[in-house]
Amino acid sequence: MSAPIAAAAPFRFFTPRSLVGITPRRLLYPASAFQSNLLTFTPSFSLLPFFHPSCTSYTRRAMSSSASSTPAKPAITAPPPGKFEFLVVIPDKPGMQAKRLEVRPKHFEGITSHIENGTMKMGGAALGSVPQGDDPTKWDFAGSTVVMVAESVEEVRAHLEKDIYTTSGVWDMEKVQIWPVKLAFRYP
Repeated sequence: MSAPIAAAAPFRFFTPRSLVGITPRRLLYPASAFQSNLLTFTPSFSLLPFFHPSCTSYTRRAMSSSASSTPAKPAITAPPPGKFEFLVVIPDKPGMQAKRLEVRPKHFEGITSHIENGTMKMGGAALGSVPQGDDPTKWDFAGSTVVMVAESVEEVRAHLEKDIYTTSGVWDMEKVQIWPVKLAFRYP
């Protein structure tokens, strides 16, 4: 059995915790340094990284230098300085389903610029019951929800007042609820 040769740091027995911060990730290890039933090595040098048997496949992927095959989750992006995200819930006035459906295409046209410039992060209909299909004429509309980026509640309210759902009488702006929020996750 030959003596271990140090590559980038003095030789020591590696555990997952001791691998943290070692650079480069692929060090030169003498085969005699490995005494494991899980891994078989020839009596020469190995260029493979050493992973403790307790490492999961996720840990090995994260510690390896190759790219992970698992798609990354989108990061939470903070609003610009001086702006905040607001959760908005706007109920419909009673009996406004026909009017909502009539002006719905104009509503979508009106919010396009807000979506493109990031003022509206997400939104959609609030329903009174689970929909039985994708036909909006059969949905039980109860109102709308939206996450908006703005400096204040007043700015959010001003945007909502200009929407066709408000000007045509669909939304009940007297009952609108607007809360500042700090989102913890945002996954598709």
